[in-house]
Amino acid sequence: MPNPRVFIVLVGLLQFVIAAVVLPFSSPTESDVTPIVVAVAAGLASGLYLVIMFWVMGSQEVSRIVPVVSTYPVFVALMAQVVLGEQERSSDHPQ
Repeated sequence: MPNPRVFIVLVGLLQFVIAAVVLPFSSPTESDVTPIVVAVAAGLASGLYLVIMFWVMGSQEVSRIVPVVSTYPVFVALMAQVVLGEQERSSDHPQ
């Protein structure tokens, strides 16, 4: 890629194309547009994440950025527990 902006634009275009292909088959009801709004917000958040990550990588050492960026699964798990009420399943209690 010539620069990070080209990468971000190409990823965004590919996501848009995939969404345009999948959306007609998802059959949302007219009154329930919440999943579409959440999907668009998630896409915008991902794009913003990429922009910030590449911007910081341009000004800092990559060896410092990647470990910090790679911790997102920990925060997602914590947020799922708090926001969604997710609980850890114990192997002692099969379901």
